[in-house]
This record gives sequence, structure tokens and C-alpha cells, in this order.
Amino acid sequence: MSAVEDLVLGELAKDAELEALERGFRGQRGPHETRLWFEATDRRSDDEPVATAFVETLFDGSWPAPDDPDLARVNRRAVFGSFFSENGRFGLRASCCIYEDEPEWQSVAVLLLRTMDEQASMGHGIAQCEFAPDALPVQRADLGYPRTWTAAQPPDAFERTAARFREHGLLSLPGDDSLILELPLDDGAPSRTIDPTAETALVHVTVGIPHPVAGVGYLATMVLPFDPPRHAIPGWCRRLNAEEHRMHHFAPRLGAWGMRGPGTELAYSLFWPTAHGIGGFVSGITNWSVRRALWIRERFWQSGRGLCAERSDA
Repeated sequence: MSAVEDLVLGELAKDAELEALERGFRGQRGPHETRLWFEATDRRSDDEPVATAFVETLFDGSWPAPDDPDLARVNRRAVFGSFFSENGRFGLRASCCIYEDEPEWQSVAVLLLRTMDEQASMGHGIAQCEFAPDALPVQRADLGYPRTWTAAQPPDAFERTAARFREHGLLSLPGDDSLILELPLDDGAPSRTIDPTAETALVHVTVGIPHPVAGVGYLATMVLPFDPPRHAIPGWCRRLNAEEHRMHHFAPRLGAWGMRGPGTELAYSLFWPTAHGIGGFVSGITNWSVRRALWIRERFWQSGRGLCAERSDA
């Protein structure tokens, strides 16, 4: 087993209230069931993952399984994974590729343990606020996530990360508490500042926008140069979230594709709640965004058309 798996399973084994599974554990988080388990992967090279870790909560039936539009709306605020609706059940799922020689293996283990511990309560709180908006003050108070920083990320973290991407010819603009990065989705202009019609994914990483329920933390969002037709956005949200969890070699799936605004914008968002700056996290979360944009470019994007279920040149 990998060092991540050893540490995670060893820590969970100390909790007498959890039920052991094959390479995992299951427990009740209030009325909801949460599982964490590892699945071995069919490695094709030494640099590919040895396993995929999943953390999944099934809610207790307080709400019917939402349809695609409702699912896309609640996913715009998802934390610790993406909401899903399968076989009449409503849940929240996170996943992460596990590498044998992961240099940050302790951080990955902490990420998984925290997701296992908090996914159910956070997911229930977010869904409650979505389906019953008046519940926001109650959920915010009950969950008690900090809404101010105790030790914020050093501002130079954004400049250092932006500089690294500028060295590779990408437009990357840092601010006091954020950075903006453009990733070309075709072979045209590399930035919308050069050509307003440039097909670039716009990534925004910030510590300056609190989550309505989860308080302060790291937020990474990505929007595309143009969106699918309004009626197609919920289906694309469902498909992209499901496809991410099937990926053999990918960035951590801790966020979700959701529908923003009045149902006209498809966007990816990932929020990691914390009131204390994490060394290297700005760089890490930006790298995850870059991998996601490259995946969209390679798998789904067709110049001039946007997202395509079957690319003509694939």
C-alpha cells in the first residue's frame, strides 16, 4: 500500500464507531452514511497512480434526488466533492489519485481525513441552504466555520505563482489576495486582452471571497470563453462531474462543475475551508486548475463551437 493509504486507514482504524470495509471504512455522520475507500488502479507506467481514494456521503432521504438543473445549482457551492443524483439517491462524492512517490503524501492524507470527517455535515448544510434559503443563518451558526482569517496566505504566494506561469508565456496577473490566469483552449490568441474573441479558460484563485456556509478559505474557479446553450448546461455539469471521477490520472476532485447566475453560465469551483494559510496551496490549487483546463481542451473543446460531446478531431 502507498504511504497515503497506510496513514489514512491507520487513523480511521482508531475510531471505534467506524465499520471496516475492504481498503476502507464506513460510518454514520448524523443521519447520513459516509464511506472512504481505496481502489487499486491498473498502472501503465511508474508515474501513474497506484490507487484512487473515494469519499462519498449518501444523504438520509430528507430531499428527493434532485433533477439536473437543481443539481447544477447546488454544485456551484459544493465543498469536499461534487453533489450527485444516482438511482434515486442524493449524495456528495470526492476522489483523489494516489501516487506511490507522492512528495506531499502527508498533506494528501490530511485532505482525505478531513473530507471524511466533514463531508456529510458540510454537504447537508449547503443543500439545506440551496433548497431552503432561509436556513443559511442557522446552518452558518451550526457549522461554525471561521469567517475571518487567523493567519492568511502570504501575499507574495500569488506573485510567485503568477510569475511561474508568465515564464511559460501565459497571462497571469497577481493581486493582493488573488491571481487570474488564462489557459488557451485552441491555437489562437493566448489572451482575451489581446483578442476579445480568444478562446481561453479564465482561472481565478483567491483567498478574498468567503463561502456562504464554509467561511474563509481558498477558492479556485474556472469559466470558459462561451457556454453551451442554457438548456444544455445542467447536462454538461452532470457529465463533467461524473467524467472527472472516472479519470485514471488527474487532479483531486474536491470541487464541482455547476451552474452560476440566472442559469446561463457553466463554471467549475473548488473551495477549501481554512482560516490559516497553507504553504504551497496557492500553487497547488492553481496547478489543479491548469490540469482541468487542459483536460477540457483535449477531451471536449472544439474551436469555434465550444464544448462538444464528440469532438470531430478526437
